[in-house]
Amino acid sequence: MTSRLTRFGKFELPEERVRDVRTWRNNALEGCDIQFALDCSGSMQWTYSDTKAVTTTSPERTRFFMAKKIINTLAEEVFKHDDSIEMWKIQLLAGASAWSKSSYLKTGLKDKNAVKNFMDSLTPTGGTPLREVLVEVLNAFKERLAKDPLNTKPLSLVVVGDGHDGNIDDIIQGFAANIRQLTNKDPREKLGIQFVLVSQQEQVLKDFEDFDDKKEYMSDGKPFECDIVDVTNLQEIEDLGTIESELCQAKILAGALNPTLDDLVKALKLAGAETT
Repeated sequence: MTSRLTRFGKFELPEERVRDVRTWRNNALEGCDIQFALDCSGSMQWTYSDTKAVTTTSPERTRFFMAKKIINTLAEEVFKHDDSIEMWKIQLLAGASAWSKSSYLKTGLKDKNAVKNFMDSLTPTGGTPLREVLVEVLNAFKERLAKDPLNTKPLSLVVVGDGHDGNIDDIIQGFAANIRQLTNKDPREKLGIQFVLVSQQEQVLKDFEDFDDKKEYMSDGKPFECDIVDVTNLQEIEDLGTIESELCQAKILAGALNPTLDDLVKALKLAGAETT
């Protein structure tokens, strides 16, 4: 008997493969601390659909609108695995001398309405202190891990934005090495960082593709295999059936923690699931 096929964007999967995706997602997110970081910089007012920086007078066409839509949609699934959400603003206001944790972290978001209301209170302006936010989030996680390596919940950090303000590879490499030293295990068992790009600018896509492709880091001068970063762009979201798709949500929330979901689009193509 042929299994019923379900369509997800440009792919069709039999029911048993859909169940596999759910299992991978649930196993990766079980007992996980899921946090979001939202880019609120000025460039988020630009259109998400153009390959160059283009302004728009239509709020629905901005990168910020798309970013909020993505997080609002993901929130329903997140609350099945975590009882509250922490959200970080990636924003350095004009005239500010430094980024401040106390001004840019919102804790205790307990439901979808709280998530939506918080994001609706934000205005995209200023710079993109992505390095500072990553350091703050990962330092806090490392401190918890150092105190209790066995019982510290894994962290799934979902960063939604349109770029960065400098190289972040050294930060990620350093924390991957720290986690490996603290736990003597694959860092991916404890940490995953998902970058969701709401920009189609070629250089941005190339920069993050390089982050995603890096599978080896250094610790004490020696290389070790590691992959704690996944990247999802707007084209992949569309290919997987839009952000409402169960397949797309699984990749974004658990792709940095599960190797199959990390390379989900490639795996589906190799499996012949792509439709014409």
